[in-house]
Amino acid sequence: MACSVVLERLRDDAMVHSGNKPYACEHCGKRFRNKYILREHIQLTHSSTGQKSFVCDFCSSTFQTELLVIEHEKSEHGVSNFMCAECEFTTSSKKSLETHLKSHSLETNFNCSHCSYTSSCKSDLHKHQTIHIAGDPIKCCDFDFKCSVESNLPRHQKTHNRRHQTILTGKQPYTCSYCDYKCSKSFNLRVHERTHTGEKPFQCSHCDYKSSLKTLLQQHLMVHTGVWPFQCSHCDYKSSRKSHLERHLMIHTRAKSFKCSKCDYKSNDRGDLRVHQRIHNKEKRYTCSHCDYKCSYSSALRSHERTHTGEKPFQCSQCDYKCSQKSHLQKHLMIHTGAKPFQCSHCDNKFSQKSHLQQHLMMHTGAKPFQCSHCDYKFSRKSHLQNHRRIHTGAKPFKCSICDYKSAQKSALQTHLRRHTGEKSFKCSNCDYKCSDISGLRSHERRHTGDKNFQCSHCGYKCRQKAYLQQHLMIHTGEKPFQCSQCDYKCSRKSHLKEHLMIHTGVKPFHCSHCDYKSVQKSTLQRHLRIHTGEKLFKCSNCDYKCSDNSALRSHERRHTGEKIFQCSHCDYKCSKKSNLKTHQSIHTGERPYKCSHCEYKCNQKSSLRRHQKTHAGTKPTK
Repeated sequence: MACSVVLERLRDDAMVHSGNKPYACEHCGKRFRNKYILREHIQLTHSSTGQKSFVCDFCSSTFQTELLVIEHEKSEHGVSNFMCAECEFTTSSKKSLETHLKSHSLETNFNCSHCSYTSSCKSDLHKHQTIHIAGDPIKCCDFDFKCSVESNLPRHQKTHNRRHQTILTGKQPYTCSYCDYKCSKSFNLRVHERTHTGEKPFQCSHCDYKSSLKTLLQQHLMVHTGVWPFQCSHCDYKSSRKSHLERHLMIHTRAKSFKCSKCDYKSNDRGDLRVHQRIHNKEKRYTCSHCDYKCSYSSALRSHERTHTGEKPFQCSQCDYKCSQKSHLQKHLMIHTGAKPFQCSHCDNKFSQKSHLQQHLMMHTGAKPFQCSHCDYKFSRKSHLQNHRRIHTGAKPFKCSICDYKSAQKSALQTHLRRHTGEKSFKCSNCDYKCSDISGLRSHERRHTGDKNFQCSHCGYKCRQKAYLQQHLMIHTGEKPFQCSQCDYKCSRKSHLKEHLMIHTGVKPFHCSHCDYKSVQKSTLQRHLRIHTGEKLFKCSNCDYKCSDNSALRSHERRHTGEKIFQCSHCDYKCSKKSNLKTHQSIHTGERPYKCSHCEYKCNQKSSLRRHQKTHAGTKPTK
């Protein structure tokens, strides 16, 4: 009890346990445990009712705090630096000037007892005296504190004894009344409780900004004053926080102090390292309140939740475009600016997105990194692989909202929806033709240009569409992937299978409007209608021959060229018409498909049957 430091600490601890609060506020009557807390309470709560003690040096304006006086003098009177009247000393801090002025007053100087050294700051004198003191440093009782001046030890014990005891004993006497938070300082408790009460006692004098900490207000005031005290020595970067400057300096030094213990990842920010480590821990702490989505980053969760709310907070300043992600807006702005920052190293092509450049580079390298796990097919894009996999799985995730149509690709669904809306956005520049998809327009435009970009590698066949070439290749490979479920019929086209199935069902959906004719195919009906109209669209380029059927024109043109494309599989016979080949093959097979309706006569040619039926002229056919 003889030690004054221990006695003072025991008195404070006794007040904590007893709840005694001897210091009362003269304005509201609220009581406090010590005079320091009372003084802070008066300054924060009742400073407007009392006399304002901080006065401007140039005018009669008064302010609540000294910081507001300094900001007033800088903004209104143009004071950027404080200069000593007796020497050339200048400083940006008024408090530093007051400390400096003491060096000119001999009465307030602190003199060294070993030499002629004088200082206006007592702490600077203590640092200087370490030069004269030799031997081992003086230790503080049970703590790690060391000093070289014996007079510093009691001062240290008085200011740090309570904190060191708290660290050693683990004692945290201050407990939050709203949650289980505990701390060793009353100040920390008051700051913490503001998170529950929402109290923000520090308000900006220039705007409506409020904060719960004085340091945050000081940083905010720099926005109005334009003062950025921390400047980079390598470039023009300035900041209001020292931590921001230290992080910026790592860009120049390329120092990445924080390293992942599980991989080679390095970062110059500890927060970024913690976020990265969630990849290894597979920690997904953020959960969507609308669905089961989970993620490791709060930014990813906010972006995901916009898919539910439909919120699009990012808007283009030059048009009405809105989006839910900032990266999408940045990509969109390049449309207006025309910026293409990513350039190919092999050619002169430039791109606005890095992903587009990477895809372009694969054209030069021929790389196809994405391989199907079901077959040997490879792709240069991941999206193409995902579309290809649906062929094996049969998945059709895109469904029409109007009918039962489903598709494996989103673009196919968008094209399908135009059939319901009747929209035909793509128009031919040479005629009035319109269509709902761009591929159909390209195919149509080749009719005007005569381009046949797709050529068979086995023969000289050329065509305008890739689908036609794929169908043609099956002639060489003999592939027939489509098989009838009711018989052994196989074919190379899905449309042929659908037509074949109508033989079993007997359905003929296409009806002639002029007669009772019905057909399985729409193209067959169109050819039939030309009989009624007399229209002959197809004309021979070598003579005046005209016909209503494209196949009849091709068969006619073979008379001029002498081409015989149909060959018998049993002998060397060749012909220019498919019907002639079928008639010839019946010689080998013995098949006689044509039968007389008057007698039992059979033949393999329709013309022979007609000649035979003339012998029965005037007789009735047999039942």
